[in-house]
Amino acid sequence: SLALRRFGNSAQGAFLTFSKSRNGADGNRTIVQNGDELGRMAFCADDGTDLLHAGAEIAAFVDGTPGSNDVPGRLSFYTTPDGSATLSERMRIGAGGLISMGTTTTANARLFINPNVDSTTQRGITISGRKDVYDVIAINFVHATNNSSAGSIQFTTTAAVQYNTTSDYRLKQDIVTLTDSITRLKQLNPVHFKWKDMPSVESDGFLAHEVQTVVPSAITGEKDALD
Repeated sequence: SLALRRFGNSAQGAFLTFSKSRNGADGNRTIVQNGDELGRMAFCADDGTDLLHAGAEIAAFVDGTPGSNDVPGRLSFYTTPDGSATLSERMRIGAGGLISMGTTTTANARLFINPNVDSTTQRGITISGRKDVYDVIAINFVHATNNSSAGSIQFTTTAAVQYNTTSDYRLKQDIVTLTDSITRLKQLNPVHFKWKDMPSVESDGFLAHEVQTVVPSAITGEKDALD
């Protein structure tokens, strides 16, 4: 066992440092490169044969172009599945703070989850509520300026899921009654369709770009845009 202790009248605690240089001589300096491993912690167990195989690891890498006083980094978390001796990356935190789980892709999302990591049916995120407590907000969306709620997803008293969005008159100004609203409503074109990536799934609804011509504020994005 290893215990690190720090004694001193300061806020700093004990720490452990892993350092990496591309220079082969101690004391000399050669800058690292993007993708270089900075350090690794391996958790190994006696498997009846040896102590060489890790059940889990945490590793740090350079995650971008380094420079003087500039070392972008990422953390990668690995586990070994049952019946295997090979580690698989399960989660990473990139230099920009973006987190990916089950994939190395972030798609510019703060949290990106790929639930189907081994070709089986899996859930991405499960939020469990107590069987004796309802009206619990599972996810709350807030405004960054004052942390007021913009909407939420919650368990209701009927054990259903309720989707809420803020629509209070006190949050609005320059309110004008719509004229000829029935005519606008009739311009909407309800359709029946199948999803290309799931042809067996049939739905009723609207085509977003058609709705956008009638109610522009209801749709985001651009027709035929790739991203």
